[in-house]
Amino acid sequence: MRHHSWPLLIISFLLLLSCQNEPWMVDLEASKVDVNIERFDQAFYETPIADFEKEFPQLQKRFQAFLPEGSTAEDWIGFRKDTFMIELYRAVDSVFPDLNALEKDIEKCLSYLKYHYPEFETPKVYTYVSSIDIEFPVIYADNQIFIALDAYLGPDYKGYEGMYQYLRADRRPEYIPVELAEKMSENFIGPCRDCESLLDFMIHAGKQQVFFDALLPAYADSLKFKYTAQEFQWCLDNEYNMWEYLVREELLYDLSYQTKTRFLGPAPFTKFYREEDKESPGMAGRWIGWRIVDAYRAKQDISSLKKITNTDAQTILKKSGYKPKP
Repeated sequence: MRHHSWPLLIISFLLLLSCQNEPWMVDLEASKVDVNIERFDQAFYETPIADFEKEFPQLQKRFQAFLPEGSTAEDWIGFRKDTFMIELYRAVDSVFPDLNALEKDIEKCLSYLKYHYPEFETPKVYTYVSSIDIEFPVIYADNQIFIALDAYLGPDYKGYEGMYQYLRADRRPEYIPVELAEKMSENFIGPCRDCESLLDFMIHAGKQQVFFDALLPAYADSLKFKYTAQEFQWCLDNEYNMWEYLVREELLYDLSYQTKTRFLGPAPFTKFYREEDKESPGMAGRWIGWRIVDAYRAKQDISSLKKITNTDAQTILKKSGYKPKP
């Protein structure tokens, strides 16, 4: 499942950068932000062990978020000498010799965010080595962004061998902006406080995905879902069948946790309990939610991200006119 190659990614970008992204391609001149990524990973592991104690005060002054006041060189020398962490850093340095392209991607992402949320203040951005923290590879806190580069070394990295294949497939450098957008959506949209039914959660997930569209309009839709081109096409080809199944089985207003995880939880595929299930991508319920929310945006001609994300699920469904064709 979900094996990418650069030619497929390019084809995916050209074929799947669809018209629904066009409304989000706005003029960023008034909202452009400047980002300068601070590489704690590089500064820390490129400091020679012999000079570590002498250089520590400068490191601490520059990276207080990692080396808090009161800590000493003795507290951190063990991390500097740790062979596993050094190996991780070497892998990071090999995959990310510089961060110029990533810096530009993050600048665009945050500039689009500021366009829709003018009150947004540009955060400081840091990269580091996390000991492969795939649960929280991107953190946004106290107006600071922390990116664990060792969580994006590619699915074939030997340190990921214990992971399920569908989880390893997400450990790609091109997904950093997507997971940054996801983290920002958690902050600006928040959890679905009134969600009860599967439909509520699907539309909330759809709002998050439209949020991604607004922050990453130049990204192919497939990349924002972390789908291959084939998986995204499967959803397009089976949109009516998926929706008809949810309606026929009366699942849209199902309140059970099991139903929610079937259609929205991370998985190698989505369980419709049909023969072709294994051809489907995981979290197909999120894809349907996105189609509903985007249909609402298009039909109501709404360009305000805040308005879309603040509208309740029933209103979105009713006013979307969503009805996929067989």
